[in-house]
Amino acid sequence: MRTRYRYQAVPALSTAAAAQGFLDAREEELSQVLDGDIERVLQATTRSLYKESEHNAFLHGRLAQQAMTLKHATDPGKDKTATSTFFHSLIDDDNRQKTLLQVRETFKAHDLRERTVARAHSIHSGLLMRDQDANKVNIHYQYDVLDRMTAETVMGDDGANAASRTFAYVLGAKPYEEVTDVNGVVSRTWFDGYNRPIQHDRETEDKSTGQRNWHVVQTTQYDSAGRTASETTYDYLDNDEKRTLTSTYGYDGWGERVTSQQPDGVVVCIQRSPFGKEGFIVDTWQERHGEARPRKWRQFASSEFNRFDKPISDRRLDTDEQLVGRMQYYYDGIGRCVRQVQHLRDPLDLEGPPLQQETKLAYDVWGRMDSSERPDGSKLLRRFASHSTDELTIELSLEPAEGGPGSIICERTFDGLDRLTRLTVGKRTERFNYHGQTTLVDEHTKASGRILKYAYTPELTQQPTSVALKGATAANDDALFDYARPDAEMTSAENNAGTRSYDYTDQGYLLEETWTDKTTNTLDYSITHDTSLQGRPLKRTASNGPQTVYTYDAQGRLQQTRQARQEQPTRGYLEATFIYDADGRLYQTTTLDNVSKRQVTSTVLYDDQGRESERSVALDDGSTRTMQLVWQDNDLLHSRATLQDGQQRLLETFRYDGLNRLTKVSCTLEDEGDAEAYLPRNRAGRSITAQVFRFDLWDNLTRCQTTFHDGNTDDGRFEYGTENADDVYDRFQLRELSHSLHLQDPGAEDYPKFQTFTYDEDGNQCNDEWGNALTYDDFGRLQQVTSSDGQRVLSRYRYDAHNDLVGVTQPDGVEQLRRYEDYRLSAVTQGNEQVHYLYGDTHPLGLQNLAKPQDTRLLVTDHAASVTAEYSAGGVSQAHLSVYGERGDDDSLKALLSFNGEVREQLLDWYLLGRGLRAYNPGLMRFHSPDSLPQEDAGVNPYMYALGNPVNWVDPTGHRSSPVPSRDPKPPYIDPLEEPKGGGFMDILGHFGALAAGIMVGAILASLLPPVGAMVIGVTLIAVGAGMYFLADKMTSNSQTQSIIKYAGAFIAGVGLGMLGKGAFRYFKGAGGKVTTPGSRAGAGSQRGSIISNAPSTGPAQQMPAPAPQPAASPLNTASAAPAPRAPTPPVDYSTPSPAPSSAPSSAPSAAPSPAPTQASSLASSPRTSISSQGGVDTTSYINQRNWRHLLYRTNGKTWEALRDRPFTSYN
Repeated sequence: MRTRYRYQAVPALSTAAAAQGFLDAREEELSQVLDGDIERVLQATTRSLYKESEHNAFLHGRLAQQAMTLKHATDPGKDKTATSTFFHSLIDDDNRQKTLLQVRETFKAHDLRERTVARAHSIHSGLLMRDQDANKVNIHYQYDVLDRMTAETVMGDDGANAASRTFAYVLGAKPYEEVTDVNGVVSRTWFDGYNRPIQHDRETEDKSTGQRNWHVVQTTQYDSAGRTASETTYDYLDNDEKRTLTSTYGYDGWGERVTSQQPDGVVVCIQRSPFGKEGFIVDTWQERHGEARPRKWRQFASSEFNRFDKPISDRRLDTDEQLVGRMQYYYDGIGRCVRQVQHLRDPLDLEGPPLQQETKLAYDVWGRMDSSERPDGSKLLRRFASHSTDELTIELSLEPAEGGPGSIICERTFDGLDRLTRLTVGKRTERFNYHGQTTLVDEHTKASGRILKYAYTPELTQQPTSVALKGATAANDDALFDYARPDAEMTSAENNAGTRSYDYTDQGYLLEETWTDKTTNTLDYSITHDTSLQGRPLKRTASNGPQTVYTYDAQGRLQQTRQARQEQPTRGYLEATFIYDADGRLYQTTTLDNVSKRQVTSTVLYDDQGRESERSVALDDGSTRTMQLVWQDNDLLHSRATLQDGQQRLLETFRYDGLNRLTKVSCTLEDEGDAEAYLPRNRAGRSITAQVFRFDLWDNLTRCQTTFHDGNTDDGRFEYGTENADDVYDRFQLRELSHSLHLQDPGAEDYPKFQTFTYDEDGNQCNDEWGNALTYDDFGRLQQVTSSDGQRVLSRYRYDAHNDLVGVTQPDGVEQLRRYEDYRLSAVTQGNEQVHYLYGDTHPLGLQNLAKPQDTRLLVTDHAASVTAEYSAGGVSQAHLSVYGERGDDDSLKALLSFNGEVREQLLDWYLLGRGLRAYNPGLMRFHSPDSLPQEDAGVNPYMYALGNPVNWVDPTGHRSSPVPSRDPKPPYIDPLEEPKGGGFMDILGHFGALAAGIMVGAILASLLPPVGAMVIGVTLIAVGAGMYFLADKMTSNSQTQSIIKYAGAFIAGVGLGMLGKGAFRYFKGAGGKVTTPGSRAGAGSQRGSIISNAPSTGPAQQMPAPAPQPAASPLNTASAAPAPRAPTPPVDYSTPSPAPSSAPSSAPSAAPSPAPTQASSLASSPRTSISSQGGVDTTSYINQRNWRHLLYRTNGKTWEALRDRPFTSYN
């Protein structure tokens, strides 16, 4: 790349004493340099200043217009020019004085669409005072005389819905900063003399008295070198029972943090060596506190980096130091990853040569990845919008390995404001219109022609306030959302089915959720939540059901969950107790039915990589069933052995293709008589011994060959649409299905012999493999299933405003009302019966029928949370699940939960995932409806389930697959590390070099001056240099500028030391050689008072709090136990509806160590979010939820550059 500049002469002000003007860059050309030094212009920018501004001092030299043209040398007709016009003016401040310089920028795109934003700065201090985004949301800032922010207010364009948070600063014996959020909750951060945070307090409201009390929520201690030695987080449970969770840190001789001991005693280690071939080597592993040496290195991972600070290899070792997989990365000359090779041991021959999977990447001239060659040789290709250098993909296509023309997967169109206006997937096209110049979708036109219309109150939230069907003449299912709180949390969600209302605590945690059913008031209920100060759920009480109580151990981990009716504990009382191993992982779960005293104990063991290797389930009758798991180096499951009372009964092995799709599963019995007890089954109850799967280029399952234990086989063949214009199907839509089992067993009714499928215009499948008819409502939700003969309604569904399934009407006309915790079913009400489920982590543990306490059932699950058995008064009932989740209809389990812990529609054998939003059919091994997420997130095929790998992936949301939680998350993945701000190895060497050079220069200069004069100047220079060195972090937030200042400070201090030393030597030599010794009074004082020896380290995790105007952020990082509800957003937002309120506990709520506040962590997210009471909430997640365009996020760009450019494995 080469950039050329052209300048224009700008005359001086006509009133200036000197007539000399200045030069301003008028044109800028960015070119690609080809062979032979030939330049191809890619981007041309022209700038113009205000004309005749030499007569106007206010406008003189100010930018008036800037035009940027993207050039396309091969096709000049595609050149696109966008223009930005700037209008400068003085506006009134809060005192009606014209002290604010406002710059209003109007961006006009190549298609003439415009967007205007405005910012105003103080003419006295230069601080930002006003900020208006394209959605007309305004933020106003106020500062004190020291330029520290004192107030931040967000409001609409007309001043509506204003909300503020304020800041106060107190100096004195104990300085602190105070933040009052929009709800009136006050937080204080106390600082020591080095301006380091040492304590964080928060004001809370006492629920019993209503009084406001202060609680300490975190304290930080530092060592003598100024590094964070420990952090202690405090939580307050019922009756102010305190949990004190301390994390301690250790450092090496260079000041690098090398150990982090967490509250549960687990020690996470990181070792950073500068002696790699091209860069640093970073090793991470996990140890147990107090373990005898030599300690075992668990979950050992090593990454080696190149000169670009990007990894060239990642590898893992087991405790015997044997290699467990390796990934190599290769880069081009400008640091882009062009190839990555994964080395895996063959699970069938661990001593043989490793298997290799290679991915090749290519980029366009702007550094955007436009080609990804996958391990099977096929290529994913991308084309981008011609008007932008951003990654606006207008075409995603797939090219077969054997070459030939690629097949288009999806096409998109963006307007000049980078907004998606058209989306085509297969033969479905959707369109989006927006509210004026904003980023908010106004109308979403679906492929069927239905138009969904959205309304917003953008100063509150970018979530819709209503979603309606445009042009509907009859009563429809419009959704209305209210955000009647200062912090803009949702307070109600209403549609034709009913209304959900929400109330919150002063800390922003969900306090109560209420459901008011519009069909009958007998279905109304409310749920109250008790939450600790740090977000741990304490109680969950249903108005018409049991109370669930959570207790925690001394390390803050979930210890016990109890579910019972407080007034009638004998009518159902489930209890689960959790024990953790020495590595802080869940080790044992004991579930007890306190009425019948039945008990199930599940014990989990892990391998060296933290993956679950064994799960044993023991019943109170002494029987034990064990599953032993063996994993491949890429964390795919290789085999699963089932043992009964220590004897192996079944061995399942799994094989995968180059794209990690499951291609074969084999089941081997130790005793052929165990077939009925252990083999998986299809829906008809026939036992399966093997299945083989085949896929086409587009991830369509084309063939499923099943071998049964009775000797029969079935060849299932799947045919799909084409790209031909006369074909009503697209490439992803299943056109017809055939099975061959009936040819061997004429009486078999396991599968239909032949079935064709139809789809509506929105891509929803209109019939299943048995011919049952499926109908959908205007919002694309499954509404009704009718029998193949059209004579019987098999089920009817209704949804709330969140698109959550709340009611399922059975063929007998009785409706089943469902409730959820997060994405998990929590309760079912049907007639006079109510069934409640108990969970531990993501695994269901039991269920109880309040009307029939004797019918309480304890659940047995595998590593993926699939329910494999029920334990009831009648004994143990086994489930026999196939790899894709089929279950025999003859299984006698009563629980609705089955495959992966999801709700199974028993009459249809489907799973309605994402709280009922999207139907997955295990018989077809695919979804009935396309995914609304983009293919880059959901995968190439919008109907594919779990990326073709149901053994290792789950899909609780119905939108995005996620890996089975087979690995313990500790130690956390370490991205390419940022160079340390100070105390790092290379910095220390550099600063010592500058210091030594300064000493030499100082000694030379001192020889030219009188001794006393040299000493005086030396002392002065030492003070100046030391001040520059240690205040560099506060003088600027730019890391390069900080480094320059530190080097200069070290050099100046070195000159001072040289002059002081040389001058003192000459002075004392002239006075008779009286040199102070280390033991003298003078020597002792000089060393103990040395600034250098006592300077606080500013290592990578202990930087100073952000300077004003950005107030220091709370060092806490807690999340609400009951996440706030969200409205369904337009598909263009590429986000799924957020979970409805819940209060489900995590498996082991731990107090992960929070680093001291840094400039990067001191961000102001959405102002409405920032001023909420959850001052310690992870603001990044709120950014993703709310997509505010006016985020103030100050960070060192290097970290994000490393994240953005880190090589990735292309999706399958």
